[in-house]
Amino acid sequence: MFGRAAAVAVGAVAALQSPLWLGRGKLVRLIGQPRPIGPIDLIGATHAARAGQAVRAAHLTLRWLSRAAFPVWRNTCLYRAVAECLVLRHYGIPARLELGVARLGLRGWRRGAGDDEAPKRITAHAWVVRADVEVTTGATATLAVLR
Repeated sequence: MFGRAAAVAVGAVAALQSPLWLGRGKLVRLIGQPRPIGPIDLIGATHAARAGQAVRAAHLTLRWLSRAAFPVWRNTCLYRAVAECLVLRHYGIPARLELGVARLGLRGWRRGAGDDEAPKRITAHAWVVRADVEVTTGATATLAVLR
């Protein structure tokens, strides 16, 4: 029981810290590759489960803080990704934050939509890439990743 409570506390603290990581050059530290931590196989199932509980707690905490009308916290993909990256790194799971953009043309969302398509709208998304999970397709496939 204590392990679960500690995981919830780690997630809540990461959610509370997320606005602090959006300014003053700290975001660059999350976008870059994490320092080598060792083989991912050494992370036990219980440890990985605690990390998952902490990530869920971070997302839930951000949802509550954004609904409580605190102007500092928002329940957006950027805040959730920052909190998730902080949690995963706390648990020793190599992770990095990625940011991507895309344009909406007449034929839908796609990277590098042509100039002849109007109207255009730009969208952005933030997500976490983990060393132990390979992402091949999904919503992020159409986004140009900012590096």
